[in-house]
Amino acid sequence: MDELKKGGKVLLTAQGNVPQNSREALGTYIEQSHPLFKYDFPTDAWANRNWQELLDEAQAMDLTTLPKDYLSPIQPIDQPETCRKLGMLVEANVLKGKLLVTTMDITNGLDHRLVARQMRKAILAYMQSDDFKPSVTLQPQTVNNFITP
Repeated sequence: MDELKKGGKVLLTAQGNVPQNSREALGTYIEQSHPLFKYDFPTDAWANRNWQELLDEAQAMDLTTLPKDYLSPIQPIDQPETCRKLGMLVEANVLKGKLLVTTMDITNGLDHRLVARQMRKAILAYMQSDDFKPSVTLQPQTVNNFITP
């Protein structure tokens, strides 16, 4: 939180820290035009086999409390019965800084997890670029509400 108060950029990896969703997603939509994917992580608009390593253990954050027009660039598709707005990556202005939160494991076993290593590299490059311009401003408590401490 101190880094955000100072106007810094923070990457929060929240794998395993999100309340479990009771149903599996029907698929995953990828906003391939998002600037993140310019940084050596090419993708289709859907989660193909290349994404399996990242999505198998990732949890979806319930983003229904975020502004209506905000969409995560990595969106699990919820069941029609619940139809929640879900995401595996959220970026926001928080306090004076910029925050990127992901539930994908981009920290463990990178020596043998090529896709995770490349996603981490892409996220870090994106965050250091002028393209990292979160479109939504959130209070710290809002972020805490969709991540279990």
